[in-house]
Parts: sequence; structure tokens; C-alpha cells
Amino acid sequence: MRYRLRFRWAVIAIAILAAGWYLLPTIRLYSMDDARRAEMQAEDPDGFEELRRRAIQLGLDLQGGMHLVLELDESERSFTDEERRDAVDRALEIIRNRVDQFGVSEPLIQKVGDERIIVELPGIQDEDRAKDLVQRTAFLEFQLVAGEDVMLEQVRALDAALAGREVAPAAADTTAADTTAADTTAAADTTDADTTRSLGEILGGSAAEPGTPADRPFSSYLTTQPTGTPGQADLLVEKGNVERMRALLADSQATAAVDPSYEWIWGPERPFADGRTYRYLYLLEKEAQLTGEAVADAAAGFDTQFTQQPIVTLQMTAEGSAAFGDVTGQHVNERLAIVLDEVVRMAPNIRQRIPSGNAQIEGFDSIEEARDIGIVLRAGALPAPLETIEERTIGPSLGADSIHKGRTAMAAAILAVVVFMVLYYRASGLVADVALALNIVLILAALAAFGATLTLPGIAGLILTVGMAVDANVLVFERIREELELGKSVRAAIEAGYNRALVTILDAQVTTLIAAAVLYQFGTGPIQGFAVVLTIGIVCSIFTAVFFTRTLYESWTRVRPAQRLSI
Repeated sequence: MRYRLRFRWAVIAIAILAAGWYLLPTIRLYSMDDARRAEMQAEDPDGFEELRRRAIQLGLDLQGGMHLVLELDESERSFTDEERRDAVDRALEIIRNRVDQFGVSEPLIQKVGDERIIVELPGIQDEDRAKDLVQRTAFLEFQLVAGEDVMLEQVRALDAALAGREVAPAAADTTAADTTAADTTAAADTTDADTTRSLGEILGGSAAEPGTPADRPFSSYLTTQPTGTPGQADLLVEKGNVERMRALLADSQATAAVDPSYEWIWGPERPFADGRTYRYLYLLEKEAQLTGEAVADAAAGFDTQFTQQPIVTLQMTAEGSAAFGDVTGQHVNERLAIVLDEVVRMAPNIRQRIPSGNAQIEGFDSIEEARDIGIVLRAGALPAPLETIEERTIGPSLGADSIHKGRTAMAAAILAVVVFMVLYYRASGLVADVALALNIVLILAALAAFGATLTLPGIAGLILTVGMAVDANVLVFERIREELELGKSVRAAIEAGYNRALVTILDAQVTTLIAAAVLYQFGTGPIQGFAVVLTIGIVCSIFTAVFFTRTLYESWTRVRPAQRLSI
């Protein structure tokens, strides 16, 4: 008997110590004020992240966040039922991988029906960034930049088509002076002529069509930036003229004039020393040399050698490395554009064959943008664009209000149960109340240990568990009362009461466990949270209401044999 009690107390002590260990991060995290949290995040971001990871996670309804319902965008192409199901399944897995790498705590990502995906992101601060991360197609291509002669030919063809005239051959010996006079887009008023030069200047006088901008409706909006490599230049469009150029390129006459082997793709937008902002415009070979499928890994970082700006470093697969080596070997001294989601990120000159399969992407405004690009490239491109058909944002203040109301409801429920048990069962009721307090501690510790998420329905499950925990004690106490009325001693009545009530308690708890399992299997996020808390509560209540209280009674009757029991 003595050794059995020692073993029981050892188990209880281990449970209490383990509960304290798992609850300590939660107590530390949620006892911090906003200033202390911000200070810890700045001084020790890894430590704060570890603390947050080990603490009890709060669901969308308690800490705020985003709720998105996504659907395949079929505006450009339609899908068969089988294609639609396959696309949604692939998109689900890709989104899950992206969100996991993004670092969202306890996200909910699940398929609804055959066409929709629900995404819940608790605690998100930058909503636009998260939404862009989820919906970004991330289609990566490596395309060759057209040479200067081809670019000139296409510019002249577009000018002629939009002006409604035939394409004239380029003059072979036009002087620089004539060119300057002819090209009305020369950057004569530019303070940085070496940075932004006119199209006529960069092409040595062989590009400009004589006449006014009306004769050159396309090239009149263009200026250039030398790349430092002979025969190569970047075309620039001033920010205020970008929409006009978009309209010109979309014109049916312009579309028909462009060689079908090439396409015009916009690049990044950059401010220049003349105080103006320009956007790059590239003429690329339409057929891609490589796509994102050749990328094995993508990591964000900084260019520590030259620009000190954010970059994404790419590592190709074995097949991709071989193909990349072939492409760079065959096109030395040409330019290879890295195109992401139909925007040229950069177009470096190929100086030599690159067999390693390493490349990098520049042109990011922040390291966060570079990290997001790295995430989507590692996770893969979406099989089809997704559109948001429902979006809800829950603010932190609403979550704080929910937490306050949940605390109030739990405090009221616990107080009512504690008072009832003491009034009805007297000293034995106090034992049940101690077991109830331990039960709540163990439930919260289990939530932290398993990394479960506490939601508003979860709080409801916790409150329900409070009532169910003392229900087991009620069954035991009533059986003990019956045994005492039969004239048994206190020790014998306690032992018989627990033995006979145990079967009934287990039957009741097992049926509740079955219901919780069904809720978890077929429910969605909040319902699953309720089922998880209810299941943990049932297991903990059996431990505290039967194992813990029986150990207390047996220890008491062994130390001090009692003639009567306050029950």
C-alpha cells in the first residue's frame, strides 16, 4: 500500500512539474506588455520566436488575422472537372508550403468542395503582403534579350505601323548632328546625359526616322540607358508615359507589327539622377530558355560584394544546371533576362559559360519582398491564378474583446462550480475543487505541449470540461455516501465508491470522446479546436477526478484513520 501511494504521488508530481514546464513560456509571453515584446523582438528575435512557438497559440478569433476564400480564376481559360480538382489540390499543397515558410503560427489551409480553398492566417500584421504571397503565381522564365539591331528594327516597325506608313530603311551615314535634330526625345534638358540618352544617340544616328513625334508615335516616348557593353542598351519610359505606352503596345496595329518571335516586357521602375522616374522596357525572345521548374532552391540575402541590396540566389537542379550551362555557353556576350510573373527583374550580360547552375535575382525594394519571392520559388508556381471571393479581417481589438469575454465566462463558471461543490459536499467538495484547479492547469499545459490552437470555441470546450470534471467526482461522492449509509468504514466506503463509480465514469467519458472524434474528423477550424480541447479535457478530468482525488483520500485515511467523512 505504501509503495503504491508513493508511486501515485510520484506520477502526480511529474505531471505537475511537466505542466509548469510547458506553461512557463505561455505565462512569460502573455504577461509581457507591448513595449517589452517589441524590445525582445529587436534584441533577441530568435529567442522571441522560440518563446512564441512554445506558448499556447491563439486562433484567428482571439488574436485577429485574415480569412480568405480562394477560387480558381477561369477568366482566361476554362477547366474540365478533373483539371479543376487537380489544380485545386496542387494549389492547396503549394499554398500550404508557402505559408509554412512564411512563418504564420497555426494557419488553417483546407479545401472546401472541389473548387475552393479556405486560408486563415492568425496574427498577420501585413495583410497585403500575406495576400500577395498566397495568390502570387510566381512564374519564372529565363529569356534572351533581343540584340540592338533587332530592337531597332522592331521600334521602327512599331513607329511605322502606329503612324500608318510603310517601314523605311535606316539611313547608313546619318551624322550625329542630324540624329540629334531628328530625335525629339533627346535628353537635352537632362542633368545626367550619361545616364539617360536619346534613342538616336545610343544607336549612333542609324535609328531615328526623320520627322516629328507624330511620325514616330512609339519611339518618341523612349530614351535609353547604356549598359556598358557595346551593342547593348536599355530602353526607358518616363513614369508619366507608361500608361500611354501600354496602350500603344496593346493596339491591334502594333500587335500585328511585332515579330511573333519576340515580345515586349516591362522591367522595374527606378528613379534617376535627373529627378525623374523611369521604367525599363525590354524586347525579349518569346521562347523561354529555362523556367522555374529548373530551380531547386531559392534563398534571400544581400549582395555583399557590390550593391548591398536584397537579392534572391537561385540554385538549379542537376538537369537545370546542365541546361543553364548550355544556354550561357551558346550566348556569351548576349543578355539573359530573368522574368518573374511577366516582369523583367534583371537582364545581366553573359560573360562566360556558367556550369554551376547558380544565378541571382536583383531589383527588390526590401528584404521582405526578396524573402517572399524565395518562398514562392521554393514552393513552386501555382497551376492557375486564384481569385479571392471572400475576405475577412479580424482586428486585434476584437480578438482582445473575445479573450476578455472568454475569461469572464470561465471565471463565472468556475466560481459557480466551486461554490456548489463546497456547499453540497463540504470538505469533499473542496477536494474536488482542488482537483478542478489541477485539471485546468493540465489542460492548458497539454495545449502548449501539443502546439494546439486555442480558439473561442476552444474556450467553450474548456468551460464545458469544468462541469464534466466535477461530474465524475459527483458520481464518486454519491457512491461513497451510499456505502457509508450501509455502515461501512470511511476507508472501505471510499474504496468501494471509487471502484463502483469508475465503470460509469469511463462509459460516460468514452461516449463523449467518440463525439469529439467525429467533430474533429468532419468539422472545420473552430469546430476542430473545440474537439481538441474537449478531448484533452476528458483525459485530464479522468486523471484529476479519479486518480488524484483517490490518492488524496487514501493518503489521508492512512495517515489519520477517520471515523467520519465530510461529504
